[in-house]
Amino acid sequence: MNDDFQLPHPFEHDNASARQMLRTVVRYLRLMQRYWMIVAGFLAAAVFIGIVQFRRTPSQYEASAKMMIRHVGAASERDDALAASGLLASYKQLLLSDSVLNAVVEELPDRPPELQNVDAVSWPAVLRRMLDVSFDPDENIVEVTCRSRDPEATVHVIESLRQASRRFIEDDQSSLQRQLHANLERERIEVEQLLKSRQEELLEARKASGEISTLNGSEDRHPIITRVNELSSQLTAARSARLELEASRRIIAQTVSSRQDLSRLVPLMEKIRGPEFLEQMPGIRPARPEVISSIETKLTEVEAELESLRPHLGSRHPRTMRLLTMRNHLQQRLTELHQANRSRYTGRFYDPQIAQWMLETVDAELNRAIHHEELIRQDFEIAKQEAIALNDRLAAVQMAERDLASLEQRHTYLLNQLNSIDLSQVNSSFHVTPLNQPVLPDEPVSPVLIRILAVSGVLGLLGALSTIFIIDLVDDRLRSPEEVQNQLGLPILGTVRPLPEEDLADCRIYVHGNPLSPQTECFRTIRTAITLSESETRCIAITSSEQSEGKTTLTSNLAATFAQTGSRTLLIDADMRRPGLSKLLDIRGQGGLSEILRAGDDVPGMCRERIVATEVPGLDVLPCGPRIMNAGVLLSMPALSALLDWAVSEYDQVIVDCPPTLPVSDAAIVGNYVDGLVFLLNPDKTHRRSALRAVEQLRSVGMNLLGVVTNTSVESHGNSYGYGYGYGYGYGKDYVYGHDEEDEASPEESDIDSVLPFRSPSQKAPPEPSEPTPAAPARYTLLSSTADDTPSEPTDRQRAA
Repeated sequence: MNDDFQLPHPFEHDNASARQMLRTVVRYLRLMQRYWMIVAGFLAAAVFIGIVQFRRTPSQYEASAKMMIRHVGAASERDDALAASGLLASYKQLLLSDSVLNAVVEELPDRPPELQNVDAVSWPAVLRRMLDVSFDPDENIVEVTCRSRDPEATVHVIESLRQASRRFIEDDQSSLQRQLHANLERERIEVEQLLKSRQEELLEARKASGEISTLNGSEDRHPIITRVNELSSQLTAARSARLELEASRRIIAQTVSSRQDLSRLVPLMEKIRGPEFLEQMPGIRPARPEVISSIETKLTEVEAELESLRPHLGSRHPRTMRLLTMRNHLQQRLTELHQANRSRYTGRFYDPQIAQWMLETVDAELNRAIHHEELIRQDFEIAKQEAIALNDRLAAVQMAERDLASLEQRHTYLLNQLNSIDLSQVNSSFHVTPLNQPVLPDEPVSPVLIRILAVSGVLGLLGALSTIFIIDLVDDRLRSPEEVQNQLGLPILGTVRPLPEEDLADCRIYVHGNPLSPQTECFRTIRTAITLSESETRCIAITSSEQSEGKTTLTSNLAATFAQTGSRTLLIDADMRRPGLSKLLDIRGQGGLSEILRAGDDVPGMCRERIVATEVPGLDVLPCGPRIMNAGVLLSMPALSALLDWAVSEYDQVIVDCPPTLPVSDAAIVGNYVDGLVFLLNPDKTHRRSALRAVEQLRSVGMNLLGVVTNTSVESHGNSYGYGYGYGYGYGKDYVYGHDEEDEASPEESDIDSVLPFRSPSQKAPPEPSEPTPAAPARYTLLSSTADDTPSEPTDRQRAA
């Protein structure tokens, strides 16, 4: 066997399931063909019942009308699909409400037959059964359909339904308008009273805040807020000046203490006291102070005159230009004089008197700045507290103003709403537009004869199928060869007729002793059918579903018919559990198949030693050999394929007698090494489910089933050879190892106690030519043979098989 086992492709399982389903469908179709009278009877009865139902069912007429529903409320258009669907669903509930349906009945000129002799409580329920309301959200269309036994009633009901729904909507909208007007008026009065109260509160808040805010919405800032901001700026400037003086004082003190050059302090003192600080320095007088004073006076006069003339004369006027030139000259002269005074102190000098004067001057300026900062800070804190208190009052004023504005807007909105409501007119939010008028029906819509007949036919067919299914479950026999062929889906190769009991005692093989009998001709017919099969049939196996079906009889006589044609035929007894063929030919106790399989080597030599010639010329038999406990395991070994290869190379026809399929898997194992299997059954005795299960089991492992042979012979009695059905196997629960003779030698026990699960190899390669050759290629094995018949490793062709 091939050790390279491959998992099946998933598509193979799907194809197998599809084939199984197809076979099941075909099987039931054949059952319907077989029980066609049941199908015809059910169909006829169903059609008759349908016609009676059609005659007894009153005619129903139908009318319909379409309406377009739109929402025309002032709020918004409901154009989206969700809003349209909700609107149409609401209108459908309105049409089918009890109030509208009761109004419909009261407006009908004549009540339809469905409402005759019906109390008023049941009117809405009856009308709901008569009406069908559907809608299309994409187009805002509602379709109303009415069915009744009276054609005029269908039109009247739809018209009355439309009028009653319109009045219901108008009454409902009128009631809503009156209720809305009353609610708005009540709310307006409450808002108006609250508005007056808020106005008074606003006036009080403005008074408390010092009447800073006005009714005209002035945005002027409060003086207290302005003062706080000014004091905050002054406080910041005073703090900056103090800090700057403190830094200057540290620099001057450091310079004086270290007795450094005082000339570098001149710019610092000039920044603190101004340019005139030189005139105030003790012990030093500046040069020509009267000149500087006169130049400054003259410069002031020129700038004043220039400012007064420029707006009138412009910058290009000669007088203006002269004044500009004079101003620039005076400024330059004044700068030169100051620079001259400052240059007197540009050199390095140190004077204790001047140093002390600088310290005292800076200290005086620093004390003045600190005092000024403290005064500003006190004023800022007072103004800040006043601003905080004012801020609370102003916040109350602003809140009151916002509340007042909101109330005014609400009051205005309520007035507008009240003015928009006109109680004398009804403005419905639903706008219903009829698209067509209901038409008086001429023909009834139900019952429809064709529809009733179709439904009756389907129900009758289902009833017939159910009955056939029950019959098929109860009757589990295959009654005829035709039914065998239909149920199993296999061709009938032939039929074995009953064999006369008086002729069975004269010969072991019936066709050899009675070559001219009709029963022999049956076996020849089977041989011909097998020979004319489309596939190769040089090596075939014969099996059945269960025991006692005449398998051994068929195998021996069929092999004899092949030998009678001049073909060298080998008959192999592969039933090593209950060897009926060896018992029939009286070759029990001789070596055979089991020994060859157990040895595994020199298969051709062992076969030649154990083959037994029969009374039929050209027919040899390979007995089963001693009994074994592990027949399935031995059959799965490569020795079987080597044996069949040798048999095909030596004989024209090889036939293998296999055990039944259901009890054991031996037939499935052997079937993988032969060209095809012939399935035998007795239609009157074999259970259909057993035969189907056996065939499906063989198909599931890829067996090539050539066809079915039916055995119509009855069970014979008194046959000393166990011929026909007189020989039993005892498979299933009674299938045990051992022969019936008490004097049989003890079986050779194997070290394998049970039959291992079978794993079928892949399909083999196409058969080779049928001419017998000493070194024929391996066709039924997964191991090739060498020239000296020694088993070797599998070839590539065998692995491909």
